[in-house]
Amino acid sequence: MPKEIEESIVAERRAERQVFHNLPKEELVQHALLLGQGFQIDVPLPEGGTAKGAIAVETGEHTARSAQDKFYVKNPESGDIWEKVNKPLTPEDFALLYMDVDDFLTTQNHEYILDLALGADVTSATRQLVRIRTHSPWHALFATNLYRELTPDEKSRSEQVDYKSDLEILHAPGFSASPERHHTRSGTAIATDFTNGQAVITETQYGGEMKKLGLTWEHYVADREGHAALHGSLIRKKNGGAVAIMGGSGTGKSTCAQIQIYEDGQPTIQPVGDDEILVDTDGIASNIEGGCYPSVGNIDPIKEPEFFMGSLQATSILENVKMFEGTLIPDFANLSLTPNTRAAIDLDDMPNMDKEGIGGPLEDIILLTADGRGVMPPVAKLRDYEQAMFYLLSGRTSKMPGKEKGITQLKEESSALLAEPFLVREPRVHAEAIGKIIKENNINVWLVNTGWSGGPYGVGERMDIELTQLIIKAIASDTLKDIATTVDPVFGFEIPNECPGVDSFLLTPENAWSDKNAQMSAKLALAQDYVRTFSEKFLPDLDPNMLPIAQAGPRV
Repeated sequence: MPKEIEESIVAERRAERQVFHNLPKEELVQHALLLGQGFQIDVPLPEGGTAKGAIAVETGEHTARSAQDKFYVKNPESGDIWEKVNKPLTPEDFALLYMDVDDFLTTQNHEYILDLALGADVTSATRQLVRIRTHSPWHALFATNLYRELTPDEKSRSEQVDYKSDLEILHAPGFSASPERHHTRSGTAIATDFTNGQAVITETQYGGEMKKLGLTWEHYVADREGHAALHGSLIRKKNGGAVAIMGGSGTGKSTCAQIQIYEDGQPTIQPVGDDEILVDTDGIASNIEGGCYPSVGNIDPIKEPEFFMGSLQATSILENVKMFEGTLIPDFANLSLTPNTRAAIDLDDMPNMDKEGIGGPLEDIILLTADGRGVMPPVAKLRDYEQAMFYLLSGRTSKMPGKEKGITQLKEESSALLAEPFLVREPRVHAEAIGKIIKENNINVWLVNTGWSGGPYGVGERMDIELTQLIIKAIASDTLKDIATTVDPVFGFEIPNECPGVDSFLLTPENAWSDKNAQMSAKLALAQDYVRTFSEKFLPDLDPNMLPIAQAGPRV
């Protein structure tokens, strides 16, 4: 085609297209339906009949994060970025990718521009203003649900002609990057220029990429400001303090945080956030997001009522959830598309969740380990700073099927800080900020097993969420910290002898095994893996700061 004709067609497309700024959620739903991006589910009513509910969408090839396609712009200004999880692009390659995606967006029939924010604390330097541009209305709805609203002053600033956000995301699931032209691995790219506050997402419909890009960005900002970003949920205690529940994707941190205790009609324990946290230099914890993105496969409406009801609301999104045959009623047990079915829910549709997002002074950190070998106790208290840092840096857990592209079976992993895919600096750098906050604020650190008991994965049983929530309630109520404990002779942590509401028999993992010798063998093997993995990751250069932490690990 002659160049002048091609330019004429492009100019005509740009003249006819529509650009929508900050549409309300209800209108984004209608746009998505009109463009055939999904359909509204039917919600059965108690009195009979149905009402229209969430919009159900399918994400095609990508039903999880594409961890191998995450890039950053390598330049002197960005500092030392950890290249294990962030592949380098030259400034020239990113500029070309950014330009091509920008050109793509400006030739689409519809473009949606959203002005949103990350970070609940509007007074903090980690409060980040974000502008998102996308051609997909359901993804615009996703971002509106998961990011935070602007304050009136921020909104006024965003309407100025010369406005520049802290981060601009060009989101183009319909655009394929070119490995030859852009030097990406494939057509999928999640690329961030930390220096100039720009990011690009291409060729993936999976909404979680937009969400986790925000967490990666906040890791960068928190490091710059001397704060800490945590991959975890947040609870506010009766005394105004906070509990952070850190865990890998799929280990239960969102569900664990959905606990409430009421006195005289007022919550004494209240969830504040379900997945991403900021902690400032004074130890004040706050939520990064404005919504929740829980797994909904086999969701139990009794044990997880907030997520269940929230997932059905008219402006929520159900990702890759199939319907009962012949109906528009969601079948949450049907995992035929992916084990990683999700819901994107605005905090406004979760009545028991705190909306302000400020948790208060951090007093307890819970590290969730989904132990696939069935030997870790339901709960253990970590004795001191060094032991806490050992288990935090080790990040030993199990990678759940479907949470990352290509993971179809349970896989043991050591994810530093339980957030390895989202880190920007080498783990020791981020750990230093977290460790300083733990030490200076005398924070209690606990290990809670949401994995298996009585045998390994496939033999033992998954820890009951009600048991785990009772343990977390005891921690958040400050009733567990003064209970007598027994030191585990292998791992060295302290196992409480009792816990309110929990049969003490269940607190000792050996009790659940019929073959005690097999249990001890599995336990020693896991302890050896802890020591070996820590040594390989953090001691190859004989860092003297790591030696006391290494010595606080298992005794094998």
